[in-house]
Amino acid sequence: MRTLRNPVLSLAACVCLAILPVVPGTRTALAVPQQEEPSRSELNLDFPGGTAADYVAALQKVAKTKLAEPPNLVIGEGLQNIPVPPLTLTGVTLDTAIQFLTTLPQSSDEQWYAKVIEIDSGEGRPVYSVQAQAVVRPGMQVNRSPARSQELAVWSLRWVTDAGMEPKAALSAIESALSMISDPSRPPKVRYHEETGVLAAVGTGPELVAIKGVIDALQDSFRAGEQRRQIAELTAAQQEMEQKLAVATEEIRARDQNAARLEDQVHRTKDELAMLKQRWSEVVSQYSDAQAQAQALTRERDNLLQEIEALRAKAADAQANRPK
Repeated sequence: MRTLRNPVLSLAACVCLAILPVVPGTRTALAVPQQEEPSRSELNLDFPGGTAADYVAALQKVAKTKLAEPPNLVIGEGLQNIPVPPLTLTGVTLDTAIQFLTTLPQSSDEQWYAKVIEIDSGEGRPVYSVQAQAVVRPGMQVNRSPARSQELAVWSLRWVTDAGMEPKAALSAIESALSMISDPSRPPKVRYHEETGVLAAVGTGPELVAIKGVIDALQDSFRAGEQRRQIAELTAAQQEMEQKLAVATEEIRARDQNAARLEDQVHRTKDELAMLKQRWSEVVSQYSDAQAQAQALTRERDNLLQEIEALRAKAADAQANRPK
């Protein structure tokens, strides 16, 4: 027995199994080493062999007892036409166990193969739809495809109204996509609940995949529009900031020029003040000299007045002593 260390390698082993011939009564074992505390998400299945429908039913029974929540498995018609050899799965995930069906080998006389479609349930838990698909080979006649079972899927379209879009546009796109793949005798049912923004649809796996594809495309388009809007807003904001920066730069340059002029005026004023101080010193010195000269002249005048008075006195004495 070959040992696989994780579920991914288990799926790889399933692919290898697909190229081996199916021998009735032969049991194929896929094993993963047991851990001390096995995960709640790992499954063990001992399948004795049978059809794909038997395999999915056995897987559902094991998953209900092992997993915390029962799996969302939708079994389509026609799986009873697909043989599954005896096998043992040990420590694999639900996804690995289901996807194993897509790796089953096909003999030249088989007309059907299993197809697994993973559908978004809108609750964080995927819904696996297992369908039977016809094998078309050159020159081969196949029976009519079995009627597809219908299942329910739910999506939230609240983002449509939050984005300012009309839900009618999204519903119209969904109807256009469904019209290209739906069977007119058994059309899908699509309902939109305006109060909650919930879209519910009942249809086959491909129809639900088409609806999901339209919703994903609309979301991608909305995200692209949001990105373009954000880029436009950022571009406008950048241009506004650049304009404000240019205005601020011009104001700073004008202030720098004004500051340079003021600084030049301050220097000139300082020079003029220094010249005035020097002139004031010269004036004060000249005033001091003039005041000294004035005092000297005053003294000379006083001396002259004294001499004149003396002369007048002498003249008076001479006049008085002159003989008559």
